[in-house]
Amino acid sequence: MGSASYRTAIPKWQKLEHEILERGIEPETLHWPKCAKYWFFDHGGTVDLETRKVVYGKKLQRVGHRKAYAQGLVESGTWQPNREKDELTYTLEIAEHGG
Repeated sequence: MGSASYRTAIPKWQKLEHEILERGIEPETLHWPKCAKYWFFDHGGTVDLETRKVVYGKKLQRVGHRKAYAQGLVESGTWQPNREKDELTYTLEIAEHGG
């Protein structure tokens, strides 16, 4: 998705998250870094309103496992993400664009 599409999609995702929070539900994605959260929603990820857990769907299964692993490393203090290697670049197995 290009940056122009993100400009229109991000407010929708933020509104959805706000509505979920108003219902007293704290989604698993709430404390994710914005870039990871937006990538997830852009690629068809959703949140199960009953369990509050993310739903990756078939296309995102591998990504889901890598994301959970990376998040676990961060939460345990085993790994400290940085600008060049954050949770999203680890999860997608890509390097951050320089420049």
